Amino acid sequence: MVRFAGELVQALSVAHGTGDPATENLDALGRLVSTSGATEHEIRGRPSHWLLWHGVKASRVRAFLASFHAYATASFLDRCQSLIAYIDERNAAEELLKWTVCVLCKKNGKSGEQTLSLGRFEIWPVSRSGIVEDDRYEMKAVVGSAEESVDLSAEEYADALKKTQRMCEQNDLPLKDVPDRQDVRAARPTKRGLLLVYPIRADTGEIVVSAGLSFPVSPNAPALAYTVNEVWAEQYGLELEPSE
Repeated sequence: MVRFAGELVQALSVAHGTGDPATENLDALGRLVSTSGATEHEIRGRPSHWLLWHGVKASRVRAFLASFHAYATASFLDRCQSLIAYIDERNAAEELLKWTVCVLCKKNGKSGEQTLSLGRFEIWPVSRSGIVEDDRYEMKAVVGSAEESVDLSAEEYADALKKTQRMCEQNDLPLKDVPDRQDVRAARPTKRGLLLVYPIRADTGEIVVSAGLSFPVSPNAPALAYTVNEVWAEQYGLELEPSE
């Protein structure tokens, strides 16, 4: 039995190469960007070079997932059918109705690197270390802990940090200056989800697309029943920081 509520799910095995799946992932990202309107330029009052949208309808997130190819984990197999089913189920309960969508990119590229065109945007893909296995790019982590909080308001972020610091005090640990991942998810309202999309320049130089979804805690969300394997267990809620 699996619950997405209060968890991070990220695609660590994604389509690579010149085949249809890799191309379709880039096309899905392009459609998401082109239909999402004007971007935000700040995160809690600080300038950001990431592409960021608040209040995105669940239908747009669903459309992206339905065109996205990733492997090795049950949540992303068959074009994310398990994730889509969970979103639909929570929508019926008036949850996950609005989303923050963030496309992660670098502020500047290295000399000789080419940008990626996404509609009216020219961006520098991020870097994530990995290995190529056939037509797949395999990574150990994609989503950084700081990225999971991009959707939080200043008040929500402060509440999450207080919870983290309170736990530090109770366990005689040094105070942290950023909230823990689980406290970030707990601070997120049940009506909002977070979709993080990563155009990645693989170690081979090719551009691949990965994604992560960070879900709020939802006490009433039922567990989904399907078989999972060890690889899935690693990807489900993985806490590792990505290696660039």
